[in-house]
Amino acid sequence: MQNDIQEEPPGRVSIILNPDASGVARAEAVFETDAPSDEWNFSPDEGKLSVDVAEDSANIIIVATMAGSDAQRIEVSVQGDLLTIRGFRRSPLEEQHDTVHFFYQECFWGVFSRTIVLPTNVHSHRSHAQYRNGILLVHIPKRHGDSRVPI
Repeated sequence: MQNDIQEEPPGRVSIILNPDASGVARAEAVFETDAPSDEWNFSPDEGKLSVDVAEDSANIIIVATMAGSDAQRIEVSVQGDLLTIRGFRRSPLEEQHDTVHFFYQECFWGVFSRTIVLPTNVHSHRSHAQYRNGILLVHIPKRHGDSRVPI
């Protein structure tokens, strides 16, 4: 029986989304050995992203809805057994905030993130993602095989 256990490269694997002419953003995993960027300033007011986590025979699949987010402002990273999704959405009424009166304000605008523990070992370096119509879809191949170490 052959297994596919191999060392994951050290560091963090980021998935950089780049939209094409049709508006679909696709990406593959990119290794980073440096510390995460300081571009994101987190606060207690940060929104929490809702996600669905599923699996098929080969992959862990993560689905997140992010309506109003620009693909270039979404960061996805996998480090060990942790997946982190960060992003930003700007309100279309932000420019008029002083002149409009809200009856309800339930939508979250601003920085959001979510970190989840992946339910199984993965090949983070083979991760890929797609962002289309406000929905992020991340596929992370599962590691199969015997995790025992022979003595």
